[in-house]
Amino acid sequence: MFLTTLGSFLRDALKLMKDEQGFLKMDENGRRAAIKKHLGDYPESFANYLATVKDASFLDQIQGSINFMNDGILPENKQLLEALADYAAKEFAPKLDLFDRSFFFEEEAKQIQQLKEVFPGESFFQKAMRDYVLGSTYQEISEEAQKFLRDYKEEPTIIVQSSQEIEKGIRQEVRAHFAKKHPYSFLEFQINPQIIGGLRVFIDGKVMDHSWLSKIQKISQLAYQLS
Repeated sequence: MFLTTLGSFLRDALKLMKDEQGFLKMDENGRRAAIKKHLGDYPESFANYLATVKDASFLDQIQGSINFMNDGILPENKQLLEALADYAAKEFAPKLDLFDRSFFFEEEAKQIQQLKEVFPGESFFQKAMRDYVLGSTYQEISEEAQKFLRDYKEEPTIIVQSSQEIEKGIRQEVRAHFAKKHPYSFLEFQINPQIIGGLRVFIDGKVMDHSWLSKIQKISQLAYQLS
């Protein structure tokens, strides 16, 4: 995912610099105006990066970020990697919560319609994100995002299980709750009918079990001990 994300962002950045001569010499306000003019509704993480990156370090950051994704070696200047991490955890993750599991089994025309609503615009980046989600499963997307954020931010993997699909607004609330302590963890929501109700949360293998199944088992165990 993230090489694709980086590649599409760089295509937008290079086109922006071609269309807006002297972009990297502008002050921050001038850059932001140019970004809005040429890229439209663009992810905040990358818009902020383009508005503040130093001309002298831009190419080195690109190479360093690619090297990190290929061999895991952190570059000295991490500004671009920070933008990628911010996008993954703070912008992309809440957008993924807008898609119900049924989305991944819909007809392609319906998928594309919803994708254009969630990732609007015709920039290379937004098109790449639509194509990525369209061609992936929920599990694949979650695993790739988790790996990048684990490798870069060393955040734990958090899995939230429920007996049935959680409504999208509540998914975002649950994600926001865990983000207070683990801002760069990419939550994965799983459906496990066996827990009956409630939630079961795994944080790097440690379990917080608030499921109905757990409560029923505790009650049954207590009843057995008292009998």
